[in-house]
Amino acid sequence: MPSSLSFAVTTLSATETAAGDVPVEILVERSGGLVGAVSAEVAVAEGTATLGTDYTLPSSAVVNWADGDSASKKVVLTVKADAQVEPGGETVSLELRNLSGGAQLGDKPSLAFTINDAEKVTGDTRAPVLTVLRPSGTITGAGAVATGKATDDKGVSRVEVKLNGGAVQTATLSGPATNVAWSLNLLPEQGLNTLEVTAFDAGLNASSKVTRKFTFKNLRPALAGSYNGLLVAGAGATGPIDQNGLVNITVTTTGSFTGRATLGGVSQAISGVFKNDGAAVFGKGGTPTVELVKPTKASIGFLALSLDTGSGNKVTGTLKNAAGAVTFASVVADKALYTAAKNPALPLRNVPQAILDPAREKGKYTALFLAADSPNSGVAKTGFPQGDGYAMVTVSTSGKVTMVGKLADGSAVSYSNALSSANDWPVYVQLYGKKGFVAGNVRFDATQTTSDAAGLGMKWFKPAGLTSPKNYTAGWSSGILTDFVASKFIPTGKPSSKVPVPPNPDTVLGVGVPGASAPTVANLLIAVADGGLTAATGNEGSLSAVNKLTVLGAAPGQTAANGLKASFSASSGALSGSFVHPGTNKSVSFAGVVYQKQNKASGFFLYTPPASNPSAIPESGSVSVSKK
Repeated sequence: MPSSLSFAVTTLSATETAAGDVPVEILVERSGGLVGAVSAEVAVAEGTATLGTDYTLPSSAVVNWADGDSASKKVVLTVKADAQVEPGGETVSLELRNLSGGAQLGDKPSLAFTINDAEKVTGDTRAPVLTVLRPSGTITGAGAVATGKATDDKGVSRVEVKLNGGAVQTATLSGPATNVAWSLNLLPEQGLNTLEVTAFDAGLNASSKVTRKFTFKNLRPALAGSYNGLLVAGAGATGPIDQNGLVNITVTTTGSFTGRATLGGVSQAISGVFKNDGAAVFGKGGTPTVELVKPTKASIGFLALSLDTGSGNKVTGTLKNAAGAVTFASVVADKALYTAAKNPALPLRNVPQAILDPAREKGKYTALFLAADSPNSGVAKTGFPQGDGYAMVTVSTSGKVTMVGKLADGSAVSYSNALSSANDWPVYVQLYGKKGFVAGNVRFDATQTTSDAAGLGMKWFKPAGLTSPKNYTAGWSSGILTDFVASKFIPTGKPSSKVPVPPNPDTVLGVGVPGASAPTVANLLIAVADGGLTAATGNEGSLSAVNKLTVLGAAPGQTAANGLKASFSASSGALSGSFVHPGTNKSVSFAGVVYQKQNKASGFFLYTPPASNPSAIPESGSVSVSKK
């Protein structure tokens, strides 16, 4: 990933004085990739202020970073002393140029600098002139030092400072009474801050006041990164659709964040800043919550977020009703720490070999959405699919997990999100034109007996009245459950000295199903059930060591499926086939995946009854392949 270079802020100002020059630090930040040395030039683009007369800038205003260096760099712009009154102020437009080391411009490539005219009041009080400088350097947690100067030939006896309208703090004064330098240690709050400085004359009259706004640097750069988590309904929820969703946010080294909240048919952008205590404030106004709104303008609720500034690996939050009194959903978003970079600096790390072994499965998994027992959350067997949904899952070297497949009612599933450092993968797939979803947390853990990743009790919501898919139009708007399980898929190959132990499976179904010695020797059972079938239907099959499947006669005690055909993909683990359904006398196709950890395969087929049988129900049936 290339480095991204930006100014720390997009606007900055200083007030000129007659007493002396005013130095102002221009901060430039580096984010993104930290590999290699990079640099940039801080250059003047345009402006009404005159270089050399109104201000000065180093002739070689270049900022440099070494390999791995992420600290902010500074260039000092000096506002020249000036007693002349020039109403309206003067401007300087700065920009980053001549980037080196493959660096790219970030989100703040330019800065608008304003030189304010000296602030004065008329009358005999002859108020002190104040200059308030932005706190400089990296804030480390003990606070920062705000510095400034108050000048007047009548003298300044006291300077008081308020941070964010808080308690009055008296600044430490130094220097002659007519040219007073002041400094104050500030305990920062993350986000937009206000610094109000009041100068008092010899008679302790508040004769001049200046207010400045600024943003502190983040106290813990290690907190920066991506956080992903599910929004889950709890007590007080009024319905399943609006209170289940997903929150994805990216936190920068300055504490600002951007992201999306996805739920109730809405995918809404959110942004704000995490304060030093971890609480989020949203938008330009810095409100403690952000309202999530449907396209119909109806309010879903008010979202609040908080960053765990201790461990730094979690963002939590709540969703409350419009009155802000009832919490009906909560979110836990874990940090994604995996990266494809070689020898990454902590806390970043590579995906563990137990999840992604480049010599074996190469991050490939096959997954099933298992049909639950009947009744399912009060829904009868005829009201929900009896087949298993399926998916192909891939874990990338950067820790991104991608899934493509189908649920057992025929709905397409396509989804990707980052794997957290706890090896959790939050899944939230919007379905049926964003009117429904399937959601749950999947944990990758290869030590489990029957799976390498599992999300048990995932919620599946489907509203009533849909015209597509044509089956299960009554839906299950109160939700049903499905278990998501995944198994590493290791492409077949002959064991050799180059193949790791244990060797790759003899057949696509795994080492538990050795290849049949002849195409007439049965080593598999292939069964189809439900989906309009009135009797147990199954065949024996012969799977060779080179993955050629021959369908044989009826399985013991069952009726042979008419015209049954089936095949496997040795490279992907896909199962496909067809048979003639006795209810229509037409060929019905089925699909699924191999599940190597249990040496089996399963999937589903869809049955649409003929018009001549109007009482029959369109439904999903199951197809399963198991070791004989």
